[in-house]
Amino acid sequence: ESDAGSLDPIELRMYFGTIPDSMYTLFELIAGWALQPFDELLTEVPWLKPIFIVFWIFTSWALLSVMTGAVAEGMISTKAEEMSSDVADKEEQKKQFAEAMRQIAIEADTDGGGTIDKDEFEALRSSNKWLELQELAGVHAAEIENVFDCLLESQVTFNGSPPAVSIDEFVAGFLQCHEPPVAVSLLRIECDMKFSHHALETKVSSIDNQLKDLQGQMKHIVALAEKRARSRGRR
Repeated sequence: ESDAGSLDPIELRMYFGTIPDSMYTLFELIAGWALQPFDELLTEVPWLKPIFIVFWIFTSWALLSVMTGAVAEGMISTKAEEMSSDVADKEEQKKQFAEAMRQIAIEADTDGGGTIDKDEFEALRSSNKWLELQELAGVHAAEIENVFDCLLESQVTFNGSPPAVSIDEFVAGFLQCHEPPVAVSLLRIECDMKFSHHALETKVSSIDNQLKDLQGQMKHIVALAEKRARSRGRR
């Protein structure tokens, strides 16, 4: 006979005779027959089944939650330590980069004025510090020239003196170039905005001066007109 034919109907009814019994049997399958040692007790006292089931479910969930939380906390802690270490390393590298770039800028400032103008930058290009600057900045020579021109444009003066970049701005500008590519674009936008701001201030100042001149001329014309009117009145 087959195995299916040898099953005891009484045993089948015990496991699947009613809907509650069927649900309890399926629960035991999931739980790995964890409550099987207490079958006799649960058969004699059926109302204990819900208590044992609830206890087993909450205990399993609690253990699972504790284990999951411990693993997740360990992973988060490890990731935070790695990120903290990476941030510290990056800050140290940035500090060393800024110090080396500042030293190059100080040597390029031949007049000791604390700024670098176009002539001093051209002198830097022809010196042995140019290759060191390229290696330090990690960009091509043309990109270094573009960055300096961008910084120079933002320092345009309108009093006749040639524009110059301070050492701090020189270091900060190349620090931004050392950041991801988006920083270079933002630097360019910032420089363009500064240059546009200076140009706008100049135009506003020029228009203001013209208005003042026009106002003076109008006052002079009004005064002459009043003088002529008084002369005609006397006649």
